Amino acid sequence: MPAPPPAPRASAAPELRRHLLFLVLGVVALDLAMLGLKAALGVDAWPLRRQQLFTGVWVALTLAVVLVFLQRIRVTRVRARRARAGGR
Repeated sequence: MPAPPPAPRASAAPELRRHLLFLVLGVVALDLAMLGLKAALGVDAWPLRRQQLFTGVWVALTLAVVLVFLQRIRVTRVRARRARAGGR
């Protein structure tokens, strides 16, 4: 008796896991870099408005990292869905 075929999502699962891992690692790396920069520059001693600007840049960079990797996850899922549907 032949083995049953793999689950439909199994083919995309490793790639999705990799994208998710890179998403998490990207955010963690960015946070570590920004925390180091914050300490090195002494941001806590800056005027409030400048601290807010630093935080805004940090948030914008985090958003960019997240959007890039979420887009990669989305593309992978759509490609897998189309492959399951027979390329429609």
